[in-house]
Amino acid sequence: MRPHTSLPRMHRACWLALLTFVAAPSFSEPAMATTTSLHGPTESGLQVTAELSPELLAGHKISIAFFVRNVTQKSLSFPDLSARPHLVRFLLTDANGKRQERFNTPPTQETTDRWTIPPRSQRKVQLLLPSGGALNAGDYELTIELEDDIGSTTVLGPSPLKLKLPEPLLVDGPVHAADLGSPRGSLIWLQNASDGADIYLQTGLRAGRAQANRNWHLLHLDERQDVRLTQARTADAKTRHLYWQSGKDLVYAKLQGRELEEQKTRRIGIPYPEWKIVGRGVTSGSGRLLIPIWIAAPKGRMGEIRVVVVDDRKGARFHRFVDKHREPIFSHTGVDASGAMRMLVVTDGGLNQWILRAEELPEIPGSGSRIVKAASGVKGAVYESLPDLDADKKGKGIFTWSLKQGIVEGRWLTLGGTVVHKLPTRPLPAGWTLESAFPHADTLRFTAKDPEGNLHLISEKAPRTIPALRSGESIRLTASGDAYLIQTQKKQGVVIRPLP
Repeated sequence: MRPHTSLPRMHRACWLALLTFVAAPSFSEPAMATTTSLHGPTESGLQVTAELSPELLAGHKISIAFFVRNVTQKSLSFPDLSARPHLVRFLLTDANGKRQERFNTPPTQETTDRWTIPPRSQRKVQLLLPSGGALNAGDYELTIELEDDIGSTTVLGPSPLKLKLPEPLLVDGPVHAADLGSPRGSLIWLQNASDGADIYLQTGLRAGRAQANRNWHLLHLDERQDVRLTQARTADAKTRHLYWQSGKDLVYAKLQGRELEEQKTRRIGIPYPEWKIVGRGVTSGSGRLLIPIWIAAPKGRMGEIRVVVVDDRKGARFHRFVDKHREPIFSHTGVDASGAMRMLVVTDGGLNQWILRAEELPEIPGSGSRIVKAASGVKGAVYESLPDLDADKKGKGIFTWSLKQGIVEGRWLTLGGTVVHKLPTRPLPAGWTLESAFPHADTLRFTAKDPEGNLHLISEKAPRTIPALRSGESIRLTASGDAYLIQTQKKQGVVIRPLP
């Protein structure tokens, strides 16, 4: 089965002087890759275009993509805007008619750097609107002027631009607590837009401070979706996928760094009457998308786990992973050093592990084994780096937590299931419900709900109450044991703050 595309739906278009305002082609519903395109004249053989979303975050940096296309059969030159951003001027008019001009300060000594653009080729550069984060929320009209050092000026626009304060709907990530404060740390979140929702990528996660000015617009959706971000090996982290379930279909888009590979989504029809996503999806080392799904049997409580393996060129195949199985009460996925997908499944108080390599044929089931026997009280397990306790046992491992007779226990296992370290146990207060536990070298920390439904962090300190969490919000513990809340806040966006 191949990803299919549908004809684009143009939901607004108007012609203005030197400007075409269009909804960019949408290749699937309900996802819309909506941008504003500001076009310049092409008499010189060069077509200059600026693209940005028609609605962006107020109080955050505004990034605009510039394209200079050579539409002729000979090489042409144009000022190198990456080295000479001061040649671009931004003219803004607010709803009250007040005008302001923004530009980068020219250097004391002008450079002469120019692009040489081959026939039918283009150059692209991302430029920030100077002090764009200082603009107030509201409606604006944007005009862009590009000056050439030969005395000509290209005018783009005008075009409407709306700035709206952050109003997060959900957040997903970061995948690992260790990503907090690291260069690879990133998460995605959904902004409540005027006519749907916008997906943003947030990078440079610095624990303990509000996350402003590090949000990158990815995609506009006609309606809210439960959007998720895949995980990948550290070496492959620049290539990942966004994905979500839409009815009976799986919708996805490929992410390269801070941008989508193409401004469209693809849709896979899942040929099963009842299914749902279990565990986090994986982007393999070869760039394939792997999504584990649970398929319920027509009758009874049994079913199977299959992995949807998506290749943009070859289409999708459905890889048998686990069959004749009860629906897991907990599942977790990971990527090992070889790029293979691993999955931990908790059922009947035990722990199973399956391994799948994306290049294998769908008829070959994933290899699996029971690594913790049934009735052991296992409640959950995650892949994490083994604590630095044994020089012979380093790298990725498995952290499990279990509950038996009111006692919570945490263990570290190798990927093969050998126990390498046990944490001191800790009792669960009577009447409380164990929620989750956090990997740590020597101290057991976990969250639990009291009989009234309030969430608490239980550690070597007195229990700490956690504010009510909304969709995708979470509590994370760093390797040092510091607890942080990842929250969505109106007017701020996604913030990461120490747990009081």
